[in-house]
Amino acid sequence: MPNVPCTSCGESFSIDTDELRERCDQGLPVECDGCIDALVPDDYRRGRGRPPLDGCPTAAELVLRAAEKLAAAGRTVTLPALVVAAWEMAPDRFGLRGYPHPDSKRVAAEVVRLSKRLGKARWSGMLERVGENRYRLTEAGRERLCRLAAAA
Repeated sequence: MPNVPCTSCGESFSIDTDELRERCDQGLPVECDGCIDALVPDDYRRGRGRPPLDGCPTAAELVLRAAEKLAAAGRTVTLPALVVAAWEMAPDRFGLRGYPHPDSKRVAAEVVRLSKRLGKARWSGMLERVGENRYRLTEAGRERLCRLAAAA
């Protein structure tokens, strides 16, 4: 594990190589545990999700909005249509690195997460699979979108 300086306080600390690479690839700051603890609630430090970035919608939220946009336009909500719609909304988040094309695996992972029923999982059950690569917004998905719109 390499020692690197914290971008906030400058103190040297050790970090897992994979985590360091992921943070650098995503353009995230490399901060020591002390700086993270000062900014992030304990729930997030214990692996219970990631803190939302102010003004930055989550990938799940963007995919839900893309599904809503397709449904409102009267189009069938298919996986390929969701891939393109989500990519058009956030090309930096859903695009292939170094290419001006959508990353279908990234969007598909969110669609699977949104369409599974995982008990108390925060984003589960928002989309319903109605056929091969065909989805529709559930009532829970519509309610979530209304709450997100009201909070914005």
